[in-house]
Amino acid sequence: MTTTYTRQQLDLVYKAGQQNIPLDDLLRVISLIEGEAATPKKTRTAKPAKARKGKRARKGKLGEGILKFLQGKGAAGAHIKEIAAAVKSKPNNITAWLYSTGKKLVKSKELKKVKPATYAYAPGK
Repeated sequence: MTTTYTRQQLDLVYKAGQQNIPLDDLLRVISLIEGEAATPKKTRTAKPAKARKGKRARKGKLGEGILKFLQGKGAAGAHIKEIAAAVKSKPNNITAWLYSTGKKLVKSKELKKVKPATYAYAPGK
């Protein structure tokens, strides 16, 4: 049976021979090397998930902010980008809220779509 050794393993045995290490110690080194060759190498594990940096906003916070801002704007309304800047959110989040949760308010005529991507608050109409 032939065993193949890596360059590092052969260098280790060579250095042990140069330093006049006793035969018993050299045999121990060789058995360690053979044991290394028989054991599989360790695989990398996944990194742990990062913790959240800030607190989550409570439910309904986005809708409250949108309605409060639109109430102050009047009949002219506001563009989605303006609403997003005032509420400190992304325009995509505002659009998603208007098309999902805000849809109920549009149907009940509390919110009105004035122009493309522009909404106004119109209570009781």
